[in-house]
Amino acid sequence: MIHHVFNWLSPVAPQQVALSLLHFLWQGTLVAIVVAVILRLLRDRVPVHAGNQTDHSSEGPTTTHANLRYLVACFGLFMMCALPVVNLLVIDPPVAGSGWASVIEVDDVSLQASGEAPSDTVAVADLSPIKSKAAIEPAGVAGTPGDEARAVAVDTKQLTGESRLLHPLLLHSIFWLWLWLAGAALLSAWHIAGWLLSRQLRRDGSPPHDDVVALTGKIARRLRVHQSISVRQTFRVTTPMVVGWIKPVIVLPANALLGLSPIQLEAVLAHELAHIKRHDYLVNLIQTIVETLLFYHPAVWWLSHQIRSEREFCADDLAVRICQQRNVYARSLVALAEMVHDSPARAVAATGGDLLFRIRRIVHLSDSQSMPSRYSGPSALAAVLASVSLGVVLMAMAQAQPSGDRLFSNTTDAVSKAEPAISSGGHRDAMKATTINQFGIRWTFDKEYQCGQFANGDWWVVGPIRIITIDPPSVTKNNCVLNGSMINPSPRDGTYNGYDSRINPGGHNVDYYRPDLNVAYGISRDQPLEVRPHSSVVSVISQGDSRPEPKSSGDQRSRAKDSRRLIKTAAILTVLETPAAEGCFRPAYCGQVKDTSLNANQINYDLLRRLRPVAGTPRIEEVERVFERPWLDHIPDWHGRQLYPIENMPDYGREVALASGTASLMLNLDLPDQQKKMLLVRYIQFGIDLFGITKDGGDRNWISRGAHNHGRKWPILFAGMMLDFQPMKGIGDRREIAFQEDDGTFYVSETRPGVINGGFGGFTLEHLGMPEWGVRHALDPEQDDVAWDARHRSINSGSCAGFVLAAHVMGATELWNHQALFDYQDRWMFEMSPAGRQRADAERSDGLARARASDRFHEQMWDAYRADYDTRWQHTPATIHALSQ
Repeated sequence: MIHHVFNWLSPVAPQQVALSLLHFLWQGTLVAIVVAVILRLLRDRVPVHAGNQTDHSSEGPTTTHANLRYLVACFGLFMMCALPVVNLLVIDPPVAGSGWASVIEVDDVSLQASGEAPSDTVAVADLSPIKSKAAIEPAGVAGTPGDEARAVAVDTKQLTGESRLLHPLLLHSIFWLWLWLAGAALLSAWHIAGWLLSRQLRRDGSPPHDDVVALTGKIARRLRVHQSISVRQTFRVTTPMVVGWIKPVIVLPANALLGLSPIQLEAVLAHELAHIKRHDYLVNLIQTIVETLLFYHPAVWWLSHQIRSEREFCADDLAVRICQQRNVYARSLVALAEMVHDSPARAVAATGGDLLFRIRRIVHLSDSQSMPSRYSGPSALAAVLASVSLGVVLMAMAQAQPSGDRLFSNTTDAVSKAEPAISSGGHRDAMKATTINQFGIRWTFDKEYQCGQFANGDWWVVGPIRIITIDPPSVTKNNCVLNGSMINPSPRDGTYNGYDSRINPGGHNVDYYRPDLNVAYGISRDQPLEVRPHSSVVSVISQGDSRPEPKSSGDQRSRAKDSRRLIKTAAILTVLETPAAEGCFRPAYCGQVKDTSLNANQINYDLLRRLRPVAGTPRIEEVERVFERPWLDHIPDWHGRQLYPIENMPDYGREVALASGTASLMLNLDLPDQQKKMLLVRYIQFGIDLFGITKDGGDRNWISRGAHNHGRKWPILFAGMMLDFQPMKGIGDRREIAFQEDDGTFYVSETRPGVINGGFGGFTLEHLGMPEWGVRHALDPEQDDVAWDARHRSINSGSCAGFVLAAHVMGATELWNHQALFDYQDRWMFEMSPAGRQRADAERSDGLARARASDRFHEQMWDAYRADYDTRWQHTPATIHALSQ
């Protein structure tokens, strides 16, 4: 059958095809040697002692030849691909014949006896199907006219050079061709499977958060990538990759992103977009075809590996020029390496190539003499020796066994390289920098300072330091001071701030902006901002650049509402006296004590439950983003609402409580610990910041007022439990600290003989012992209202179910130390359920629908698991009597 295939494809004899492939053994080896020498000459030159310098600029090494090396390696692979084709065109077949010819070695004695041929001859018989039954005659009668079988004598002394050497192999050319075809077919099937997997990833992935899409578009514009680019995320991959050439898709790992800070995500996206700009996917596809056809030559695999390595270097150089921070980019590679698995062969992944070498190259850890060479070292030598050895072995086998069965074996040794961990004096994240960027805010120093990142991704720097610029700068525009910064902002400053002169809680004719609190205004290289250790620099970007016009000039409430959201985003830079240990949490931004003793290594994952998810469970990545950036909550009471950064946090107590409940419930679902890690770290950091506010004088920040201030107690208690940190675990015993969820819930009692609840709220004897809620109960019980449709009741009650259930699940009700909240929540959830609804009206008197729970996920979790933890409050006479005593 195979001979029909070859006859249909070309008149070239199979011996010629086999000879072409065998000639490529020495030709490919020669190309590999030449390319290895050139790559050696073009290796990068890195500055001496560069390891002691950390350059965050966009420049590459002192001498960078990555693109040139890449072109040389690609040209070498093109030559390897072209050589077998050239061989077919220029090399004549070793023997002549028509159709499918078989080389048969004839006994020398028989030929000599006939007197027609010398001893060094072989007889070539035409075994076409028509003449297959003809006898094979000695060469002397082969030329007789009319013979049905012709034998042609060929003098082997005329087969000089490689033809004479290789002709024994041609006796088994069909074997070599079958072997080559089988290998190519198997590799093709493997690559096709990888291509199909890549296509599946494009279909299965879901769109990421809008912030990621916007960041991708921003970087693409900076790289001048004009193609239409899609971004997808999926749990099926663990490293970012590019799939496709005409319509490229960046596939991001949903799980791996848990360990990436925003600035690292920017670096990863820059790397993938660099591949798209360079059309690396197409080149990689061509490489795969060449590897498939010339799979038997080790030099092909070596050279293809060099191309992939140089491709990563080129993408690294381009990404570093965009990100402008070498060490941050290198750290992103380290973070990816910790979670990487194999990716489909058709994809171009961020962790490709020799990762350790890439990191060393990026951060300049070695000088040019000690930098290991990748181009004439063990890999190139192994490829050359393997190629030559294979050719010699095949020749020896052919000459030693001119006929009969052959045993062919091709063994490839796998080499496993373990990359050493990167460390810096015990602080893996430690590095030096002159500039730090986060969330669009850039701090530039007068020189390099040692710096690193906390567990949640925020930055620290060892001080004292001098900041010469903060971008965007704090400026005056339209008579408004924008983009301010404060050092150790404190609730003791009250409603005064140094961030934005437009912040005016309540719309009063009072200037709540204090220039002395804004440390960013007017700084320069000549007038730097000096920051001592134990300081947190909190910088913001203002939203807009003018005072918002009120909807109604005479409505003071309207003016306040229109100007609430005046800050776009915020970031925190912490100045320490000594480097922070790896994995430590950022100290609270309030206060002048920067304790770095709390560490992610202390987290006790055993405290978290393994609850089965319910319908409507959100994606954990969405919840993580809510706590990605710092929440600024140090301005007391609802006045801080104007300060809350739009991109960092919600602006109302209901949403704060909902976010807190969602996060804590998600962390108690049956998910892998690694998948929970980033959300857990960020949520604990939120609790640490809230606790820092209470320590710095913010014990009245979250008093009971409407629905503005609840949702702050549980993050503090949760963080204390997870870290086993007693000051935070004991927050329930701190009665002097006001928390709205506690101050607004109470048991109806007889405050003096015959008087229920001080005579306020309309309560009677039948309400004694009932858990109740009041809009400002602790401060102003006169506003209590027995009516179920009392103002703000549903807003407060409907948003607390999540964190109240989480406290039940984690056994924290006693630590909370305010049972009225838990009993009232039981009462609310029962009476608002279809089975327990006691009132006919489904609408509040003010026309707003009453929600049992403000979040469907919270309600589903409550119904699924509340009965499994603690005793639920029951509305029975016995219970009421017991509570009233």
